[in-house]
Amino acid sequence: MPRCLFWILIAGSLGAISLASLRNIAAQSGEPAQPPRTAGPADSREPDASDKADPYAIPEGSPEDVLKAVARLARMPATSVEQLQRKCQAIVEGAETILAGEPDDDQAVEAVEWRFSALGALARYDDGAARQRMSKLVQELKDDKRPRIAAVATRYDLDLRSESLGDAEPDAQRAFLDEVFEYFETADVTPLNFGIMLATGMVLADSGDAELATTAYRRFALLAGRSEDAQVRSLARQQFRTMLERLALVGQTLEVSGESLDGQAFDLKDYRGKVVLVDFWATWCGPCVAEMPNLKENYAKYRDRGFEIVGVNVDANREKVTGFLEQMRLPWKNLFNDDPRYEDYGHPVAAKYEIAALPTLLLVDRTGRVVSVTAQGPRLSKWLEKLLAEPAAGGSATE
Repeated sequence: MPRCLFWILIAGSLGAISLASLRNIAAQSGEPAQPPRTAGPADSREPDASDKADPYAIPEGSPEDVLKAVARLARMPATSVEQLQRKCQAIVEGAETILAGEPDDDQAVEAVEWRFSALGALARYDDGAARQRMSKLVQELKDDKRPRIAAVATRYDLDLRSESLGDAEPDAQRAFLDEVFEYFETADVTPLNFGIMLATGMVLADSGDAELATTAYRRFALLAGRSEDAQVRSLARQQFRTMLERLALVGQTLEVSGESLDGQAFDLKDYRGKVVLVDFWATWCGPCVAEMPNLKENYAKYRDRGFEIVGVNVDANREKVTGFLEQMRLPWKNLFNDDPRYEDYGHPVAAKYEIAALPTLLLVDRTGRVVSVTAQGPRLSKWLEKLLAEPAAGGSATE
């Protein structure tokens, strides 16, 4: 789904939020964000008594007045998906009201951004109509006579098309990547369009073509290094360096050994013939913990078909990890090492492969070779269906 401004709307559930905070959210989620232009003091106020009758109502008034109302709506708390959907629908209505009037160029651009971002948030919740409206809006505005609005539409066009990139043929993937490169040769990399790079690189990394994904990340690193935004440059260095390091592992035989938390010896070689997910994680890593329900679900579904998970924990406190595992009831082995010589990485295996970002999930095929460095979320089950359908050496796929 389009990522560019979705976090603005989610952030409304947390109240007024700073640019730094939004970018922290972006760094944690993988989705860059940018707050809207400040429209005035009324933006951050709580709904007054007149709002309570219909807090999602868009008032009549000038484009500036409606923009203030839209910005206020985006910052209103949303404690349920239904409330978030109503808020987004009202934002779309407000943006359309502005564009139907006589806004100046700045107001028109801001209204278009709000319209796209709200439709994108609705599309995230399986609103097929919202996605269709987005696609139609892109086509309407790509050739707009106002260059700034056409540029916004082009950005969302690339963002939308990146979603289906994983299903495209290799030639189509390369053609799309060339189009993305061309776009960023003239467009500065900003928090708004950085998500195109992230999404494109992630899809290519997951497609199995490590060479093409590596080409993409190296070029993205060069393009993002020219950004006028210092925080974008910093985030790009971190993200792209991490992905390039991970991609270098594809095709390699992974060596993982050590002791489990309960002191039992472990060697990944003993799992040959199985498909194994090696999960580098920590109790203090929010995204690591958020991924665990997905891992448990896939483990329960595919274990009998030859799927295993091994965790490599990088915490320093053994008791904390023990308590966490008792609470989470993770049914797979977790390796632990509190040798102070490895405190920079938390575990000898993490040090060996220089795992500096969490979570890192490496999917290993039946021969022990890394096949994916992005196997999390829904991508994990897709990989497992593919790999577990392939027969193990000397047997059938269901042995």
